[in-house]
Amino acid sequence: MLSISALLGTTGLGALYFISAPAAGIALGLDWRLAALVAWGGYSLAGVLVAAIGTPTRAFLARRVRKL
Repeated sequence: MLSISALLGTTGLGALYFISAPAAGIALGLDWRLAALVAWGGYSLAGVLVAAIGTPTRAFLARRVRKL
């Protein structure tokens, strides 16, 4: 049976520590293909968030340090 908490847990773990995410998804009762796909989605989402948030933050900090 598909569980929302298993999907969210695997996605979150994929964003934080990709190596263990598929195994955790399988342990939570997901099919191995779905666990791998969801872990990959979390990993990709983390990369997009770092790129989207990191670039403006770096520019802000660079401007801020120059003012000091």
